[in-house]
Amino acid sequence: MPVDDFALMTLIALRFIPTLIEEVEQLLKAQISRGADYAHGTLRERTQSLIALFVPLLQGVFRRASDLATALESRGYEIGSHQTRLHEKRLGAIDYSVLALVVIITVGSFFV
Repeated sequence: MPVDDFALMTLIALRFIPTLIEEVEQLLKAQISRGADYAHGTLRERTQSLIALFVPLLQGVFRRASDLATALESRGYEIGSHQTRLHEKRLGAIDYSVLALVVIITVGSFFV
């Protein structure tokens, strides 16, 4: 289902926003310690400095995406496949009795 694909993609993207922000901050500190100046210079010089920032950032993003894909694949994750469990959960006698009690109380509250 395309909805499952979109939901997973959105969840992963939102999950990695803080990680990307940390990586950008770390790369900025590293570039500034090497003498990069993002506040001064011509537009062309500032653009070249930003390009020097984005190359390692993209490398990190692609590496992280590859690691995530490997992890999902090794766990057998497939969109649309039936999820299995080691122990299937089934309703027992206590579950049915509590459910019946809730239904009786709910129906009874309409008539009182």
